[in-house]
Amino acid sequence: MARRRLNASVRRSSNRAERMIQAEQTDDASLDGALIAQWMAGDERAATAIVERHAGALARFAVRLGVDEDVDELVQDTFIKAFSALGSFRSDSSLRTWLFTIERRLVIDRRRRFVSCESEVLDEPHLDQSRRQDSHVDSRRCVH
Repeated sequence: MARRRLNASVRRSSNRAERMIQAEQTDDASLDGALIAQWMAGDERAATAIVERHAGALARFAVRLGVDEDVDELVQDTFIKAFSALGSFRSDSSLRTWLFTIERRLVIDRRRRFVSCESEVLDEPHLDQSRRQDSHVDSRRCVH
């Protein structure tokens, strides 16, 4: 009997927590939607609020993706890309999920450029070994 009461109590507590999480997600989506509408209407403060709400999560996500340098630059590039395409945001997912997708694609593009630049440096037979190593260091940013 005591076990049934405990299980019922756990279920109620679990349901309550699920409802709170759903309400919080709905509130987040509503707030993001309002901020997007304000920004598209020309309110620059809305852009600042969007950045403040999501920059930390984007930085943590970048680190989980293996980015160990220029995280702030990556987050900034993510917002630049997002704000230039905000009109195409369909709200099928949360704004944060959409921002994560943009950031993930930027990371993939940067890795492709790095591999491409690295192979260009290795394919330059006229460079002596020390210059190749110097170029290799610069190839992280595709600057030779």
